[in-house]
Amino acid sequence: MRWQAIDSTIGVSRLVRLGDRPARLEIGLVERLKQLSSKGFVAFQDDIKPDDTVRILSGPFDQWIGRVAGLSEGNRAIVLLQMTTRSVNIEIDREDLVKTA
Repeated sequence: MRWQAIDSTIGVSRLVRLGDRPARLEIGLVERLKQLSSKGFVAFQDDIKPDDTVRILSGPFDQWIGRVAGLSEGNRAIVLLQMTTRSVNIEIDREDLVKTA
């Protein structure tokens, strides 16, 4: 239908639909998602804990996947990254991490 142009937009997987028409959103939902977003991602307050697998959302290791080795003071986590020849621990703000499946 006429929604195919939106589905083929870079960064869009597909519109959420009910049948052949886009689903309606509650008034204010988009604004609330914008309030919850940080660096282009919506934070749902996942409690990051040791041994969680996480994706880094910003900085020099943007989009790297690592394992939480521990939590430090403040809102920071120690993340173990696998480099080509060795593993490296980095300390990063928890808000810059998101759990992965």
